[in-house]
Amino acid sequence: MSRFMTTLEPIRGFGMYASYWGLETAPFSKSHDIRHFHESEVHEEALSRLLYLIEERRRCGLLCGGPGTGKSLLLKIVDDQVRRSQRQSVLMNLPGLTGEEIPRRLAQELGIYPVPTDIFRAWTAVEDHLLSMLAFEHQAVVIFDGLERAGSGGLEAVERLVQLADNVAGGLTVILATRAERLPAGAARVAEQIDLRADLIPLDTTQIADYVTDILAQCGRTDVTFTPEAFRKLAELSEGIPRAIDRLADLSMLAAMSEDMPYVDESILEQVAAELQPQSERVAQPVSFS
Repeated sequence: MSRFMTTLEPIRGFGMYASYWGLETAPFSKSHDIRHFHESEVHEEALSRLLYLIEERRRCGLLCGGPGTGKSLLLKIVDDQVRRSQRQSVLMNLPGLTGEEIPRRLAQELGIYPVPTDIFRAWTAVEDHLLSMLAFEHQAVVIFDGLERAGSGGLEAVERLVQLADNVAGGLTVILATRAERLPAGAARVAEQIDLRADLIPLDTTQIADYVTDILAQCGRTDVTFTPEAFRKLAELSEGIPRAIDRLADLSMLAAMSEDMPYVDESILEQVAAELQPQSERVAQPVSFS
């Protein structure tokens, strides 16, 4: 067993970890909390685009970002800011939701009671609600996350809502989010309605250093924790994906603590990455046949 293996197991209390690194709270578990959001240049650009879309009362926007890029967290921030602006906001995760469930869920989230059980009446109720809001110059924002994993008929329901945005021009903005680089094939007509697109691309080494340093500072650590070479290795191993950065940085700090090191260097990251590598991908011993 590797001398680093125990650092990958949850056997140490946070108290020892916090005391060693001078932390007040756990750092990387909070990176998914909107109160501890680190606004990198990539995320700042995407957030600005989505908020501009809403402020200008545009019809539809698209957010693209692979797994672990912070897409869902960014949507939560948009949802929070929309609510703070006194607009009505609905944030809905689409995976598994069918075309019949979506309009009923929309009616419920928009505060329409009683919620119609019939799909036709549900759509009618949603449209009437949006029209009544528009009469008072109010605006609703509907955010769909996980578009590529919508259930049967889900894409058609999304398309219908985007078309409904035309009928209540200025009263409804729809934001779609997907892991893919483009909309699913079944959403071709929705693609024609997109007014603005934002992409969450991987962070570079400088952005990663800012990201990790800011998160640690928010949790009480002000001294340098990672060497410049470690940040470059972190960028290489994580491929700039925030979720991978969180995991590697956290485990590397545990490993460095176990070695009684005052900082995380490149070798620590390499050892942790080796431990995280699936068994099937590790270098196998050659087999000789006689």
